[in-house]
Amino acid sequence: MTTDDGWSLTLFNFYDSCSWRDYTNIVFIGDSFSDAEKILTDYLVGLPLPLHLVDSCYRVWFGDFRGSQTSVLRDPFGREVDRASQEFWDFTTEDIVDKDLLAFVDKIHEMT
Repeated sequence: MTTDDGWSLTLFNFYDSCSWRDYTNIVFIGDSFSDAEKILTDYLVGLPLPLHLVDSCYRVWFGDFRGSQTSVLRDPFGREVDRASQEFWDFTTEDIVDKDLLAFVDKIHEMT
């Protein structure tokens, strides 16, 4: 998925076949400077937290914000901006909240 200012971000989800429930319980887990996938290796009561939530019939969404290993910034011509450049790292926490988080929420709302 792509934000309005050209960042390509990763968004994916896990869910189980809880046929008795209508997945009204949705959880978003976001990470900025590492990768959301690493959360799968963090354990809580014998299971990684996301799998514990899925087993409890939550639909769990993961998102990697700008600056993560999977994020890509593209210039107005569609070319990938080098991660070592100042332009790549020229963002604030306000950008993450105002642009990335809003884009994730909109996409999750659209998909659920």
